[in-house]
Amino acid sequence: MPIVLTYTRPDGTCLTCGPDCYRKPDHPCVCICGGVNHGVGYERALANSYELYRRLPDADRCRWRLHPHAHTPPFDFLSLP
Repeated sequence: MPIVLTYTRPDGTCLTCGPDCYRKPDHPCVCICGGVNHGVGYERALANSYELYRRLPDADRCRWRLHPHAHTPPFDFLSLP
């Protein structure tokens, strides 16, 4: 399963949200999603990441990257729990 969200720090290092977060509800969440994607599964993590990105101020978006599937969600936000 792919990384769904990436943040690039000014020094060039990257922080991510990936399978260790959205597939493992019994492990502590220490990634950039702030717990929003923790244990929710891949599809819900895509939807959550899209919403997180969408709500960022325009000036902050240049450091954030979404998984390509999150840019054009193939899912219905209202149907997800």
